[in-house]
This record gives sequence, C-alpha cells and structure tokens, in this order.
Amino acid sequence: GKQLKGVLTFNDSAKSHTITITNDERSWEKYYAHILPSNVEQSFRISPLRGHLAPRGGASNACDASKPYSDSAHVTIEFI
Repeated sequence: GKQLKGVLTFNDSAKSHTITITNDERSWEKYYAHILPSNVEQSFRISPLRGHLAPRGGASNACDASKPYSDSAHVTIEFI
C-alpha cells in the first residue's frame, strides 16, 4: 500500500487536522492510521485508527441503498 508522508503543524489555533484517505484501487482495502511524531514526548489522538474502503468510486449497499459504501475516509489527528 501507499504510505502517506507529510507535515502537519499544530499550534494554539490549530490543535487538530482532518485528512482524507481515498481508495484508488478496484478492490476493498483496509487502512490503518498512525503518527510518527518528531518528538517522542508529543501525544496525538487519531480517529478512526483503521477501517475499510470500498473500491474506487464507492459501492452500493444492498441492505440500505440510502447509505452507499464510501471509497474514502476522513481521519482526524488531534494534538493532546
């Protein structure tokens, strides 16, 4: 899988960030979110930590057509 790399800056006015993970594959995929802080004394809360993404473009939900499965997830990282 692809590993996302980037820098998020946290301060008094930006204590949390939300990123979007999108599946570009044609199959169901698991995702896991974790942070590698540059300072081991820093603490973060991540939500959700893991999940499943529908194939690229999303998928129909046979049980409830009003709730299709998404090919993306919003992950929130909060500095605590």
